[in-house]
Amino acid sequence: MLEWLKKLFGKGKTDSDISGKQMGDVLPPAAEGAASGTDDSRKAEKSRPTKACKECGKPVPYDPSWRHQPNFCAECRERYRKEQKKKTEKSPVLAAASPAEEISPEKKKKGNRKMIQRTCKSCARPFSFPSSIPHWPRYCRECRKNFRREQA
Repeated sequence: MLEWLKKLFGKGKTDSDISGKQMGDVLPPAAEGAASGTDDSRKAEKSRPTKACKECGKPVPYDPSWRHQPNFCAECRERYRKEQKKKTEKSPVLAAASPAEEISPEKKKKGNRKMIQRTCKSCARPFSFPSSIPHWPRYCRECRKNFRREQA
């Protein structure tokens, strides 16, 4: 690669800019070794920075250009995934269903649902509603009905 650059620009010609650099000195000395393909440069390319695994302390290689640098080695990550899978298999919502039956999202929601108690801002009566609804009301059902009738 370096030879064709030398032929193109010539070894003894000077650059027309103010610095007066030689045109043959296109690549820095470190890049010339990489261009010629020495073994040391290949090892440098393959070696990556490492982080210590948070679980076992083993060095975990990563590429600095990655968005997320790993915190755990492959073995610890796999062990963690297996533990999480066991925990989800033992959850009470999943244990209530038979093994052959698939659990619908509605059943999961019902299992996690609880009743919320509030007092109406209009009539000051207590009312309750399930936590699974997306908007938690501030007024009781009767006051909301009366408001809608007035608006119509």
